[in-house]
Amino acid sequence: NSQVMLAVFDSVDDTKLVEKALFKEMTEDLVLVDLFADVYGRKVLHYLLEPRSRQHCHPAALQKLESGDSNEHSKKSSADRSKELRTAISPALIKYCANHTEGMMKDKPQSQVFLSTATHAIGDLRPMIESVTSLAAKEYSEDHITTDECGHFVLKRLILLDKSRQEQADAPLLSLAILDKLLKGALLQWAQTNRGAFVVSSFFECGVKKAASRVKSELKKHVKQLKALKSSGSTVLCKHLSS
Repeated sequence: NSQVMLAVFDSVDDTKLVEKALFKEMTEDLVLVDLFADVYGRKVLHYLLEPRSRQHCHPAALQKLESGDSNEHSKKSSADRSKELRTAISPALIKYCANHTEGMMKDKPQSQVFLSTATHAIGDLRPMIESVTSLAAKEYSEDHITTDECGHFVLKRLILLDKSRQEQADAPLLSLAILDKLLKGALLQWAQTNRGAFVVSSFFECGVKKAASRVKSELKKHVKQLKALKSSGSTVLCKHLSS
């Protein structure tokens, strides 16, 4: 029962015991496949990454969990407990996301856990950064990640995470990693579709000046061509290119 597991995460101070009793089995690849595919499995993963998130936990369920906050037998703060659990589960989630990037980014429910992992996991995110970069840098086609209904939105959100990543010393920046690996002319191909144009705009919106400068340098000469498309994505992009 997922609710019972959430209660365990909230109340058991011995996080090493939780790790041995639950995480050892949970982090086996076949079990993770089932957890990511199941609505209640995803709730458990979300709770480990974002405890008490109202976005991923029903208010009634949160109310029940909050009723246990006054547990006099607990000696550890909820913040310390949740951080220890997140630290323990993160490596397995990062590895899984890195190995299943395209399928997860194109699946709306699973993409939310993918984004949550990229945002809240503790540890080295380079495997995920490298996997997303390789996916984005694939030769352009009609099923490219930037043309996918869910995938283009997730890619944009991932690039925007560079806002906070660049504040961390030596943190890998997805925006620059993608630009370094893209084939010549790929940015223009992206920009000519509505969804792709929104992704290209994220290079301006992520706060990485070097990324914005490189995109502007490559696409500014194509502003007239892009304006003629008259899509909402190209309109936003042309504003960035003309500023």
